[in-house]
Amino acid sequence: MTWLITPREADVRRGIPLAILMIVASAAWLMAFPPDDRRDWADIATEVSYLVAVSVGYVFIARLQVRVLELGWVLFLFSLLFEVLDEFTIEGSFWSETLTAAMAVPALAMVGIGFRRAVQSLDRADAERRAAEVATLRAKEAAEAANVTLRETIRQKDDVVSIVAHDFRSPLTVIQGFSELLHARSADPETRALLDAIGVQSQYLTSLADDVLTMTRIESGTLPLDARDVDLGDLARDAIAARSGSPSEVVLDAPDGRSPIHGDARRLRQVIENLIDNAIKYAPSGTRVTVSVHGTPAGAEVSVADSGPGIAPEEVPGLFQKFSRLAAARRSGVHGTGLGLYICRSIVEAHGGRISVDTAPGKGSVFRVVLPKVADVAPLPFAAGASEG
Repeated sequence: MTWLITPREADVRRGIPLAILMIVASAAWLMAFPPDDRRDWADIATEVSYLVAVSVGYVFIARLQVRVLELGWVLFLFSLLFEVLDEFTIEGSFWSETLTAAMAVPALAMVGIGFRRAVQSLDRADAERRAAEVATLRAKEAAEAANVTLRETIRQKDDVVSIVAHDFRSPLTVIQGFSELLHARSADPETRALLDAIGVQSQYLTSLADDVLTMTRIESGTLPLDARDVDLGDLARDAIAARSGSPSEVVLDAPDGRSPIHGDARRLRQVIENLIDNAIKYAPSGTRVTVSVHGTPAGAEVSVADSGPGIAPEEVPGLFQKFSRLAAARRSGVHGTGLGLYICRSIVEAHGGRISVDTAPGKGSVFRVVLPKVADVAPLPFAAGASEG
């Protein structure tokens, strides 16, 4: 029932004329009631209490928002006021009982009609509320059923993608192996160039299959993480050594010597390799890519800096999302799936760290990974120990 007693602006506006009416009634009482009057104070107080009760009751009536009820209540209030004033005046004056009755009878009729309409309105509102609750409940049930169906569809999609990506790896491994074998046995430069092209493209397809497989395992929560004590500096050295023949010079800056943390060495190296490959891919040939590793009070930090074209500010927010590729890469035809940075972000966040980029058009890019010394990977949605297949 708080709606009956909580004041509203509209009630305050309605209460102004009632307050004036009460002041007039009080003044009439004081003027018409001398100390030696024959009337008893108790009678006067009783009649005025009626007036106060009806005036206060009008505020509650106004909450029902039925005009005929409000008008009838005000008319009844006036009739009661006339009845009180008539007690203080000479009999047969204007404030007669006839006038009071003439106002009271229609007032009570209007109040009755108004209450009936108010009850009907409240019944309709209650029925509409119940209908709305039923509709909301049904909509919620339908949404939950749709979510279940959607989750099942996504799971099936992930299963299909994972199977296809996994099965792609076997024939690609055979293609790579035979192309390397033929390359070693062939002395014809043209044939060796063709075999090199086969090797490069099969390697790209293998990388694509690995990225898709990793993405589906990230989303399904089955990406294995084998957390142990590792050194980021050693991981960076291994990643750089594997790219000794790249068109860009990759150098390591590790002034602290060792930067130990607790995490999955394979996945963290994958992050460093992805960042280095991106830097090599987008930086001009012959430029330097710097991999910096140093310890922090809370863990360690690794950054990869290049002197490439940089990234436009409007492209930065979506950089670590799935299938996000830079406009410049699409125009230049640079190979890529748009999954590398998404995978990096997922692995870094799985270790309790964060990844960011400092870049500007024409000023190159610096990708920075900050990792805690001890990462609690257990509560995260990655199932440690799952088979890679």
